[in-house]
Amino acid sequence: MNYPSLAGTPFIFLTALTDKATTLEALRSGADDYLTKPVDFAVLIAKVEGCVKKVENARRTGRSF
Repeated sequence: MNYPSLAGTPFIFLTALTDKATTLEALRSGADDYLTKPVDFAVLIAKVEGCVKKVENARRTGRSF
């Protein structure tokens, strides 16, 4: 399915699937990042903060994320 209204929403996969093929498939399908369990919450927070900054910059400059 295609959801144009979510095009500017960052997406981070958080999964137990650690194989390279799954990681590449997720990233190639448009994921902004890919984290595996067990999750390091400091890394997760840093990734989310990074995505939020990118979205804020894109909105401020009028570019798409």
